[in-house]
Amino acid sequence: MEKQSIQQKQKKQTEQKLEIFRKSNLNHKRNYYQLKIKGRIQKLKSLKLAQLKIFDGEQQQCSQTSEQSIKEEYSNDQLQQKF
Repeated sequence: MEKQSIQQKQKKQTEQKLEIFRKSNLNHKRNYYQLKIKGRIQKLKSLKLAQLKIFDGEQQQCSQTSEQSIKEEYSNDQLQQKF
């Protein structure tokens, strides 16, 4: 009888320890994947910002080149009018 009760107590204790381990392992995995997802989201946001900056830079370059071309055409027109 005493051996059985001792074995049952040990079995319950090991089951409890296993359950605690499983829960902590699941929490660890959940935290790991949450951090991984946050990292990916942050990476995508930074890429999007970089693309927007590049796009803004291209727009600025386009506007600068269009201003330059307009100035050149205007100066060419003035030169042609003089001749």
